Amino acid sequence: MQILAFDYVNDRPGRPIGLARAASAIAHLRAGADATLLFDAGDFMQGNALGDLGFAEAAQSRRLHPMVGAMNVAGYDAVTLGNHDLDHGLGALWGALAGARFATVSANLRPLGDGPWPCRPWTILTREIGGRALRIGVTGALPPRTMRWNHHHLAERVEIGAIRPALSDAAARMRAAGADLVVALCHAGVGGAEDDTDERIAAAIARIAGIDAVFAGHTHEARALSGGAGAPIVQAGALGSHLGLIDLRLAPSGSAGWRVTGAEARTIDLGAKIGARAPDGGGQGGGDTAPSRPQGMPGARIRALISGAHARARLAGAAELGRVEGRIHSHLAALGPPPTVRLIAALQAEAVAAALAGGPHAGLPILSAAAPLRAGDARGAGPVTDIAPGPLLRRHLDDICPHADTIAARLIDGAGLMAWLAHAAGVFAAPSPDERAAPEAPPLLREDRALHGFDTILGLEYRIALDPEPHVLALRHHGRPVAPGDRFVLAASSYRLHGGGGYPTPARGAIVFQGTTTLRSTLERHLAERGRLALPAGEAPCWRLEGRAGSARSLIVPASARALLPEGTRPVAGKGTIRLTVSF
Repeated sequence: MQILAFDYVNDRPGRPIGLARAASAIAHLRAGADATLLFDAGDFMQGNALGDLGFAEAAQSRRLHPMVGAMNVAGYDAVTLGNHDLDHGLGALWGALAGARFATVSANLRPLGDGPWPCRPWTILTREIGGRALRIGVTGALPPRTMRWNHHHLAERVEIGAIRPALSDAAARMRAAGADLVVALCHAGVGGAEDDTDERIAAAIARIAGIDAVFAGHTHEARALSGGAGAPIVQAGALGSHLGLIDLRLAPSGSAGWRVTGAEARTIDLGAKIGARAPDGGGQGGGDTAPSRPQGMPGARIRALISGAHARARLAGAAELGRVEGRIHSHLAALGPPPTVRLIAALQAEAVAAALAGGPHAGLPILSAAAPLRAGDARGAGPVTDIAPGPLLRRHLDDICPHADTIAARLIDGAGLMAWLAHAAGVFAAPSPDERAAPEAPPLLREDRALHGFDTILGLEYRIALDPEPHVLALRHHGRPVAPGDRFVLAASSYRLHGGGGYPTPARGAIVFQGTTTLRSTLERHLAERGRLALPAGEAPCWRLEGRAGSARSLIVPASARALLPEGTRPVAGKGTIRLTVSF
C-alpha cells in the first residue's frame, strides 16, 4: 500500500517509490509489446495510514479505496490477495474492492457459506495479436497460515487450502476452458522448503504442469528466475520499489491456439530507472514522471485522484492522543531490546494478565514476545522508530505498531521457549572461517533475515552465543534455570503465535487467549485512559550477546542512532549509516 513517495509515519516525503511513480513506467513499457497484462501478487491494500483510511471510508461512506482507484488508473488486469489484505476482515475487504475494474482471483480461499463472494478461483482474459485471439488464464493463492494469522476475522467464514493442489486444479480447469497461457499470482516467496504450508513455495508452483509464468510476493524481495526448471518467476520487491516483468515469446499453435517459445524474467528498479526527483508541491511526496513528461500521464492522474484522501490521512495522523515520557526508539535492536520492544511486550503481558485473571491459567508465569517492527536491516536500511519525548500523535502509533495484529497467548514449556529463541537467534550471522584474516570485522547480522523477525521474550534472562553457530545459553526465569517441562503462558501477536515469521508452534501449546482488538487499539485505549505513555520502569535483565574472546563483529545502523552510542564511540560514517565494531 504505497501509492505516493510519502512517509505517513514521519509526515514527510519518502523514498522515490510507489504506484504513482510506477504507473508511468508501466505505460511506457506497455507501448512496446504486442500484448500486455498487469498484475499484483497481494498485500496491496494495507500497510500505511492511507490504506487504513481507505478501508474505514469504504465502510462508512462507500468512498473508493485510494489504492483501488489508483490501480484502476494504472490499468491492472487481475490481482490476488495477500494475508494483510484480510487484516480488516472480509466485509471491509469486499467493500473496498467494490469499485475495482480488475479481477480478484484466489484458488485456495473459499467461502463456507452463501452470500456475495467477489473473489474468483480463476479468470480468463483475452488479448488479440495479429488478428488472432490470445486467451490468458489467471489464478492466485495466499499462504494457508493466513487462516491462523487472521483467525478472528476468518474462522467459520472461509477456509484456506494448500497452495499447490489448488493452483494445479485451477490450471487444469483453465486449460480445459480454452486458456492458451496460464499465469499464477502466488503470494509466497522463493527458496523455502516447498511444503504445502511454506511461505516460500513459488519455485514449486513454477513446476506445476500447465503454468507458464509465476508472479511471487509476500517476502518483499526483488528477484527474477528464468531458464531453470519450470516456468519463469518474478518477484517485484515491495512498496512499488520495482517492477517485475515476464516477457513471453509466442508462436501460433494449431488453428487457433498459441504456444510459448521462450521466456525471460527480470526486475526493474524504479529508483534507478526513473531517477530520484524532488517532491511535487502540496506536500504529496515524490512524483512519478520526469518534469518534461505531460501531466496527463497515469502517475499525475493518480496523484490528482487520491489528493483528498492523502490530505485526510495526514490530518488524521496529526491528532494528539497523549504525551510520551522518554524517547521511544528501535535503534541498536541487535545489541539489546530497545524501548519499542519493551513497550509492546509490556502492553501484551498486561492485556493477557487481565484476560486470564481468575481462570485456570492465572497461576502460570506470563512471558511476552515482541520484535522491533521498524528497525532496518543488516545494511542499515529501512525504517526505524524514533519518537522524541512530548506529544504522541496518531501517526506515532503506526510507527510503534505498523500492522493490524491482535494480541494472543498460548501455553508453552521450557523446550518450546528454547526452540522459539533459537529461531530468533538465527538473525545473527555465523562466524566466518577466515574472519581472522579479513580486513574488517565480519557482519553481526545475516542479510537474509530482518530485525523485524527478531523476537525478545521479556520475563526471561538468557545469553545469545555467536560461536560456533548462534545459539541460546543459560535460559532463566527470575534467576532460576528453566527446565524443558516448565510451563508458562506466552503473550505475542496472533500472527507470531500461529507461526508467522517461521516461528515454531508448540505441539502442546494450546491457545488460551485470542484478542479481537489490535495492539494499536490497545495502545490508543491506554492513552485515552492515562493520557500519557511511560516506558516500562527499570531495565530488567534480559539477554546479552556472547562471542569468542578477542573476536569482533561489524554492525551497520542508521546514522540517527549516533546519539545513543556511549561516549567515546567512534563509528565509521557511511551514506546515511554508521558502522560499529562490536568487540568481545
